[in-house]
Amino acid sequence: MDTYRAALVGCSRMGAFIDNEGSKTLPPYSHAASYEACPRTKLIACSDLRPKVMEEVGKRYGLPKHAQYTDYKKMIDSEQPDIVSVATQPEQRAEIVIYAAQNGVKAIYAEKAMAASMDDAKRMVDAVENRGVAFNLGTNRRWESGFDTMKEVVRKGKIGQLRSIILYNSGSLFNAASHSFDLAFWLNNDQPAIGVQANLPDGDAMIKGDLLTEDPVGEGIIRFENGVTAYALLTGRRGEFEITTEHG
Repeated sequence: MDTYRAALVGCSRMGAFIDNEGSKTLPPYSHAASYEACPRTKLIACSDLRPKVMEEVGKRYGLPKHAQYTDYKKMIDSEQPDIVSVATQPEQRAEIVIYAAQNGVKAIYAEKAMAASMDDAKRMVDAVENRGVAFNLGTNRRWESGFDTMKEVVRKGKIGQLRSIILYNSGSLFNAASHSFDLAFWLNNDQPAIGVQANLPDGDAMIKGDLLTEDPVGEGIIRFENGVTAYALLTGRRGEFEITTEHG
């Protein structure tokens, strides 16, 4: 059985330490803990601009000082990992993903939101597709078995064709709603969106020219090519999702 050498860029909460916050009965949440738990992966290096943070990662995950890099490019060039996790803020993510894809990395797992702009996201897609790199985004609700069950109910057709999807808490668009929007696509078999209607309740205060000063809260409607509509709401209900079909 092949073992894949993994490296981590970004050693904060999702990169290495979110597991400290939850129940010990939960599966590993952070990138580093997941590589540790999987018998087919081994974390061999990490990169962060903060040496003291990397020192803590090293203690927890057994990474020696020489495997801790403040320059992610040097890490990729020196270690030649098979997999790179990118758990930085969105503003830095595109350049790291593109460099990894262009310098021999075979698979990349990037945290959500994918990028800080649509231009950055397109550059990332082009880079991984041109090099044949496997790419996974951290919108991981599509990997939860409960949503597989929802899809299977629709697939069997006993309650008719899917008509609408309701997301009861879209939340902040980059960090929270990226999960919900990706789930809507997943439940609808990744059908293309053909129209979006959106509202940013506090948008004007956060927009300076063409820049957002913080992650805005948003709500709206997504219309898909196959006639299904998704409603992203701000109801205060957390983690609730609903599908409506022709008969139920």
